[in-house]
Amino acid sequence: MVDFQVRKGDSPWTFAATGLGDGATQQEIAQQVKKLPSIYGCSSMEEFQRKYFSKPGTTIEIKFGGRELQQPSAMQVDTLPQRLRGCDLRQDTTVPCDAIRDSNILRYPRLLHDSQRIDTDSVNGTFTQHRSNLLDFSSIPTENWRTVRGEQERINNLPTDKERIIEYNRTIGHPEDNYVIVDKKNFTATVYTPDGQVVKEYEVGVAKNESDALLRRSKRHPENNFAATSAGIYTANYRANGRDSYRRLYNNRVLTLSNDGLREKGVGNGETGVAFHQVPNGNHARTRMLNAPGVSKENNRFSSGCINFLPADFDDCMSNIKGVGTKVYILPEDDNNYMSVKNGQLHFSQKDYTGNVATTTTRNNPIKRVSITCTDNDMRQEGLDMASTLASRKFSLARDLGLDNDTYNDLAMLTLGIAGQETEYGGSTKYWAKENLGGLVNFVKGISGNNSYNSRGLTQMKLNSYTDPEVKRLFEQYGIAEDNLDSGNNAAIATMIVLSCMYKNELPALKSQMQQQNLTVQDALLYCWQNRKSQITGGTATPDQSRYHQNVKKFMDNFTMYQAA
Repeated sequence: MVDFQVRKGDSPWTFAATGLGDGATQQEIAQQVKKLPSIYGCSSMEEFQRKYFSKPGTTIEIKFGGRELQQPSAMQVDTLPQRLRGCDLRQDTTVPCDAIRDSNILRYPRLLHDSQRIDTDSVNGTFTQHRSNLLDFSSIPTENWRTVRGEQERINNLPTDKERIIEYNRTIGHPEDNYVIVDKKNFTATVYTPDGQVVKEYEVGVAKNESDALLRRSKRHPENNFAATSAGIYTANYRANGRDSYRRLYNNRVLTLSNDGLREKGVGNGETGVAFHQVPNGNHARTRMLNAPGVSKENNRFSSGCINFLPADFDDCMSNIKGVGTKVYILPEDDNNYMSVKNGQLHFSQKDYTGNVATTTTRNNPIKRVSITCTDNDMRQEGLDMASTLASRKFSLARDLGLDNDTYNDLAMLTLGIAGQETEYGGSTKYWAKENLGGLVNFVKGISGNNSYNSRGLTQMKLNSYTDPEVKRLFEQYGIAEDNLDSGNNAAIATMIVLSCMYKNELPALKSQMQQQNLTVQDALLYCWQNRKSQITGGTATPDQSRYHQNVKKFMDNFTMYQAA
């Protein structure tokens, strides 16, 4: 097993996901997270996090998950043609097409590491083997990435958080059971069917303070207490059953909630203290306020964070949901906080991150496998190689570049579009002249020296212009150099490295200008790629009128990405 090096933003979840490998489900990762303290000799998750995740750069040996390379038996090796017996199947390799067909290697996937496959699309008489997951896309359901992206954007463009939650569950989430939406502004808890129909709406009491922040309770430091019905995405995790103190105060009318954002980050079981329960026994003031006609801040804001029901309403609500396992969405009150769909899942996010709410993180979502097909029958080999590399090496690249599933897919397609616009995948006359007549080009430009002063490769990159230490480290890690950017494999990886660093380091500072000018992430990245970021900051960006932008999108349309459903 390889070691895991902690980077900024990593958590026990990302560590567990890396160890288990691509294809691990959320449930499998969550189970592994729980085992981490005992595996590494820690008494608690807090101690494990403090020991290994307190600062970036810490190296952790992965002691779980994954499968070592299974060596083929002598009989299996003997079934391979001589030309294949010497191939190092741990490396990216191109082997003769007829050698593959004449062998049993496709019948014995165990001959390959579990993170490899062999592409069965032949190009010019060769099969290309890449590091990737063994995946036959002909035998599993797939989704067209453009369709998936469009559906997510449609939901995210709905005007309210409530509408986005309902539409997400109706079209993408497909829950099996009813769910609850708590609206703090209107003091309601509403039960919905999976297809978005209202079952019953109940008047409720919520926290005294109008806030989405995390509820804080401390007997030792009461001065830090803060009453808030914390907004976010929750899962009911416990129903009172008469064996605890909930019986005395609430007649067992209690349903505790676990915050998905905190639980995914490995913070205990995710409980914030927010729960559903009846008005506490003997609290006549709360009962009187909930029974008063109409709703108002005076009558419905009284709790220390929990959602209070009248006893009969609590019982009725519980009869309409399954109890433990029920999804509960508490809508935000602060305009900075919102619900949106990304990576095929609903997330609670912030426009400007403050850290005072339990957001759900896209980093914890599994990376989905993809295949990329080309509709241009005249596509050059270099373009096909780029598409193959971006598809087959998705898991390792997404991990090393710190990209979530959706962002990786977007940048991969953008990479293919840039290569088309810049050099027609190595086929343009201008590109040929620059690569083969570099000295003459420099002379015309008045530059002395060699080709290093020119943009190089299929996407026309000047490697010596990238000073970001992270970019340089990744170039070195992947063996990227000026003299190998004419390779589809290297050009794809180098372009993804630069685009990912622009995405993480440059776009956050441009967020407000992007919103004002209605720029997409891809539009903004193309301005950064061309060193024309000033058009964004100056408010003069017009991607619809840019021939460069339009050409990139035209070349992107030559490729179709399919994602495992």
